[in-house]
Amino acid sequence: PKQLLNHTPAAYRASLSYGERTVEWLAPNHCRLTMQRDLMIPWYHEGVLGAAVARMNARHPAVVGTAMGPADTIYDITWD
Repeated sequence: PKQLLNHTPAAYRASLSYGERTVEWLAPNHCRLTMQRDLMIPWYHEGVLGAAVARMNARHPAVVGTAMGPADTIYDITWD
């Protein structure tokens, strides 16, 4: 999952013309994805990111989005 998540900002940049995304690693199985000026609701990204991490055979993936403003959200992504 780590390689997939490291490439997430570039994948969003290639498919969307708005917003900024960055990844910060807090632990080997825990990253924080920050999305700024994103127009989609946080629950959408929680589902997409959770499914992507699960597809990489990660055990017990969890994605929790915290809205920091009307178009800014931080996603904590973890797995076992």
